[in-house]
Amino acid sequence: MTRRAWPPCTRLRHEVFVVEQGVPAELEWDGKDGRAAHVLAEGAGAGRLLLGADAAAKNGGDPDTAVLGRLAVLRSARGGGVGAALVRALEDEARRLGLRGVYLEAQVHAIAFYERLGYTAYGSQFPDAGIRTGRCGGTSVPGVRMRSPMSQPTRPPDLLGA
Repeated sequence: MTRRAWPPCTRLRHEVFVVEQGVPAELEWDGKDGRAAHVLAEGAGAGRLLLGADAAAKNGGDPDTAVLGRLAVLRSARGGGVGAALVRALEDEARRLGLRGVYLEAQVHAIAFYERLGYTAYGSQFPDAGIRTGRCGGTSVPGVRMRSPMSQPTRPPDLLGA
């Protein structure tokens, strides 16, 4: 697993999001990759962690809660644990950076995957690039081994009733 390797992630993300799922390229490439943390499983998958102001703009205002996203696993690599390994690597990066927690917005068909990893879905679903999406929260990261189910959903207070 490689960290901070976003240029090599572009081919994988293009294949999964633009080609397979039909996400317009201009929505996939949002200009935030250069400021984010990335993980890469060579030839299999990639993921991104938004940080600081970019994370706060997406998670309801908390710069100390990272936003996990752009998790892409090639069809040929699905079902073998690559996605879970990418999520754990991104959580480890959030922990290494001393962040409070991890938030994500998942395509509805993937919510069960994140729930198996300990995330909690909340709020109403919404369209993102034409794909039904929902919000999920994790737990605080410092000192917590996040391989077990996450005990406390982390979400900004203004989203608690969403």
